[in-house]
Amino acid sequence: MFIIMALCDDENSRQFFINLYMEYRSLMYNTALGFVKNPASAEDLVHDALVKLIEKENTITKLERCTLTSYIVYTIRNLSKNYLRRQNLEHQYFIEADISDNEFRAVDNTPLPEEVMLMSEKRADFIKIWNTLPRDTKILLEGKYILGLSDEELAAEFGCNSNSIRMKLTRARRQVIKLVKEGGFSFEPA
Repeated sequence: MFIIMALCDDENSRQFFINLYMEYRSLMYNTALGFVKNPASAEDLVHDALVKLIEKENTITKLERCTLTSYIVYTIRNLSKNYLRRQNLEHQYFIEADISDNEFRAVDNTPLPEEVMLMSEKRADFIKIWNTLPRDTKILLEGKYILGLSDEELAAEFGCNSNSIRMKLTRARRQVIKLVKEGGFSFEPA
């Protein structure tokens, strides 16, 4: 409930999402639990889904009940799958190590102040470019590169086939590269 209070701007929004949470909490929890098999993780995924739903307030407030239910299930399902992918990657690439051995020495990977400044400037430049992109382009790039959705999942969300998604991604990347070059920005590693 605190998430709703923190993220919703007005009383109507708060009431809408409180009602939504009360009505769909068990459905979201059980859907997530079906994937992750861990009650604490399932509860975290319910809260993550609620944040995603609040971000899409303009879309979901206009949906009919059965479409809204599908949208909610689709959201929690995708978040659960992404969670499992991340867990799988962690198990695949990380190993347990006994750090009491002397062969493991602490390494200070803290960036230098100059590097922090450069990263801050690059981040600000990227945000400027990101804010100029059309909404569909942002959703597409976010789905592919941040959420890690497959072409098929993106195709289902955009209502087209997966070959079209590959072309849309190519166009979106080209659009970002063009904006980077036009703005005189450089995102080369420091």
